[in-house]
Amino acid sequence: METKTSLIHRLKKRSKLLVCISFTTAVLLNIYLFANYEVGNVEFNKITIETNLNQYEVLVYTNSLHQFGINYNQHLQAKPDSNRLKFDITDEGVRKFRIYIGHAQDSLFINNISLHSNGHIEKLPLSKFTFQGIKAYKINNEYDLSFSNDINAFLELKKQRVFIYEFILVEILMLILSLVMGVVSLITFMDFSLEVFKPIGLKKIGVIVFLMSVFLPQPLFNIAFISSFVFIVMDFDWRLFTTNKLGLLIVSFFIYFFVNNLIFANPFNRNLTETYLPIFLIPFYFSSVPKSDYLRVFPMSAILLGLYFFASSSIDAFLYSNINYFSFDAFTKYVHPVYFSYLLFFSIVYIESIKPLFMNRSAALFILIASLLFCGSKLIISLTAVFYLIRFFKKRVVLGLLSLATIVIAIGVFPPTQKRFKEVFDVSKVSILNDRPIKSIHDERLNGLTLRLILWQESLTASKNFSEITFGKGVGKEADDFLKNKLSERGLEGGHTNYDPHNQFIATYYKLGVLGLLLLLATCIYALFLAIRTKNTVFVYVVILFLMAMFTESVLQRVVGINFFISILLLFSISTNSKYNNFENSHTRD
Repeated sequence: METKTSLIHRLKKRSKLLVCISFTTAVLLNIYLFANYEVGNVEFNKITIETNLNQYEVLVYTNSLHQFGINYNQHLQAKPDSNRLKFDITDEGVRKFRIYIGHAQDSLFINNISLHSNGHIEKLPLSKFTFQGIKAYKINNEYDLSFSNDINAFLELKKQRVFIYEFILVEILMLILSLVMGVVSLITFMDFSLEVFKPIGLKKIGVIVFLMSVFLPQPLFNIAFISSFVFIVMDFDWRLFTTNKLGLLIVSFFIYFFVNNLIFANPFNRNLTETYLPIFLIPFYFSSVPKSDYLRVFPMSAILLGLYFFASSSIDAFLYSNINYFSFDAFTKYVHPVYFSYLLFFSIVYIESIKPLFMNRSAALFILIASLLFCGSKLIISLTAVFYLIRFFKKRVVLGLLSLATIVIAIGVFPPTQKRFKEVFDVSKVSILNDRPIKSIHDERLNGLTLRLILWQESLTASKNFSEITFGKGVGKEADDFLKNKLSERGLEGGHTNYDPHNQFIATYYKLGVLGLLLLLATCIYALFLAIRTKNTVFVYVVILFLMAMFTESVLQRVVGINFFISILLLFSISTNSKYNNFENSHTRD
């Protein structure tokens, strides 16, 4: 084991790299800070709005100094004041607020929005707000806008407000965080070099960049994928493509979806076709890549993202003095926390099974498991506990029990994750499944589990005739509206009725029928067969993860789910393909 003196000596040798990593981290954290916060008046005591709406059509919800997100359980009621609506602030300070318009309007006019404090008035330009359900038709001047809005529209401040002294303290905090993140990164990847992908070349670098971008914001991923695809596909190998049965099944699923979309969708669903397009393109992509072990890219990506999410959440938690900013989507920011949990689980299994030499395993696993607990995915935390039980019971029973106890204790001392697990074990809430209709959308029995069960009930009973059972109800808006109406009749309102079934198998049956479901099942079964036949333990865990994920999420309805699972399944499948292992197209010229 490396001594403390040796570690410090090696860090000193890489001082330039440490400065580079710390500087990059500081830049990224400043981008996050300026994108989400601004220095401004926090202690205003009144909001006024000049509008053509009456006092009963507008509500204001606020986010106070130490509150986790906007409080939707309590609103400010409007009071008429001349030609304005006035909202009195009762909190000691407000960082952000949302102006909610609860009724559909033929036209909506807002002249200006002002903040009042001790005789000072600050007019807010509407450019400082984001809009939902509202379209700007005409800009008269900086403050005047004409709107047309749908039901449940709102305006919300883009950035949260902070005191000037808080801003200065956060800048100091970010300097400390940047240095710490730099040191942790160096310790974790002390011996990393691109030589682990030898022989290295431009095409391999392109593939690595593509895989590293899977969990980045969508525009960045699109640029990386398109650039890499154009560069790589010139070396497409038809033999490798046609001998990869898993890739052919995946392409067949897309072709069936596309034909079904053409025939049964009303109207043709162009957006979902664009979302599903990687299902068709990625098998061609991975029939063109230079031979290498690309799977190690995913743990690297998970660790770097986990560090960034922790550092950015530290900013939020510091400003709000609220630990909840380390939980669920507040922790993962732009990525759905459940999907990031899939990456974390694979990374843990990979590091425990493969033991990559370029990585400090203890530091890497600590970052990954801590990130997993912050994400709060009940399924993946439980699956990770089972993985460690299986792994360690084969060697030492005591060690297995200690590993399980560590995860359980960690859940118990972290309230946000603890709350999510309590919801599942409260079986009394399942009684809501018998309510037709549900009396209130605020019923405390509605949670992640019971909502999914209701969605499954309504989705499975939607198909009535032979055509709908065989080919589904289609992937168009008509099918979405049909399910939305069923859920509304059941008593769900608002965002709940826009949910898909949250189960890929049920979603596939509902939209693509039995034929689509059989194609999906055939893909899963063949992947599992291939994993067992090759005795690849990590591959087996990946297929189990894919199956479990599809029971609780419609993972192929999100681009990140498609890109991650299709890529990782194909990487395993081509690694078992003899055509790949004897790949003439291994690009020695690179």
